[in-house]
Amino acid sequence: PRINAAGRIACASRAVELLLTNDEREADAIADELCEINKLRQTTEQKIYEQAVEMIENSNKDDRFLVLAYDGWHQGVIGVVASKIAEKYSRPCILFSLDGDTAKGSGRSIKGMNLVEALIDSEDLLVRFGGHELAAGLSILRGNIDAFRKKINEYAANHLTEDRLCVSIDADREVKMTDLTMSL
Repeated sequence: PRINAAGRIACASRAVELLLTNDEREADAIADELCEINKLRQTTEQKIYEQAVEMIENSNKDDRFLVLAYDGWHQGVIGVVASKIAEKYSRPCILFSLDGDTAKGSGRSIKGMNLVEALIDSEDLLVRFGGHELAAGLSILRGNIDAFRKKINEYAANHLTEDRLCVSIDADREVKMTDLTMSL
């Protein structure tokens, strides 16, 4: 997480420098710096998560596809937060970081909703997008966000069945309590 945080919050080259240095003091200093960057990432992530949950609870909780936008959300962590939101509400989620007239977003989906197919359906409103079934990055003009929210929710209403909107647990096998031993 500390190496990853460097690329999300600061500069990934610091992590590379840590891995390449032969100087123990320099390595310790960089490692300490990466710990601080990771703490900042955790704090930033938690703040965005709390803001997103508050936004959902105050307005969007009936949407099948959650679309949230906020000025100044750190783009390096919104994907992680979108994943947590999708898991918490059992709904696909896109978070947009607003900056001027544009917004950059990161989306996470749930089983049963192909995110890229949903974005293709709304591509007329997007500047660009890319990704795969469960995760995507995208950009949009600020003025198109409300229309995008409406259109992608219409898509979700037609493609996301009610049974997918509840929390599910995938289990590999059912076991009895007597099967759970220390050696197992």
